[in-house]
Amino acid sequence: MAEAVKLGVVGAGTIALRGILPHLSQADVQDRVRVQAVCDPYPGRAPAAAAQYRVPEAYTDFGAKLG
Repeated sequence: MAEAVKLGVVGAGTIALRGILPHLSQADVQDRVRVQAVCDPYPGRAPAAAAQYRVPEAYTDFGAKLG
């Protein structure tokens, strides 16, 4: 079986919190997709979402890891 795809979620608002992150944290998805980071410019939102969904990294600046 292929290795799981690692991805980041940009935006930790209502859509991410009610749909995207809950779905991607389901056990039946973990063998295919792993959320590695959450990014949101609003202070506190990304770390809260990362803690809630056990995402290893949280950022407020999208470009922080790109450079």
